[in-house]
Amino acid sequence: MKINVVLSLIILVLSSLLGYWVYSVADTDIHATLAGLLSATCLALPLIMGFGVSYNTSASLVNIRMLSCALFLIMLILHFYYAATGISMPYYVLVNGILLCIYVAIVYAIIKSKQ
Repeated sequence: MKINVVLSLIILVLSSLLGYWVYSVADTDIHATLAGLLSATCLALPLIMGFGVSYNTSASLVNIRMLSCALFLIMLILHFYYAATGISMPYYVLVNGILLCIYVAIVYAIIKSKQ
């Protein structure tokens, strides 16, 4: 496992811009700042794990990238839905936390399987 620093920095900038976009959509909500920061964090994790890190085997690389792309799209849709509808913050944190924990557990299992 090796981290590509330049690509990871680009991913961080991209996820920060997407987080700002979520913040601007949720500007009438009282938790808009927290939603923007959480969405930037939640969108950065799958992108960095999928594209900012290289793995030892190509099978692991493909599986983790596909899983990361799927989670990124799900998170992106959910964050804009949350921002547009103004969902309450406990549900926002719980749903995102559960999704990220499941994602990290699956990535960990893929890496440990040494395909």
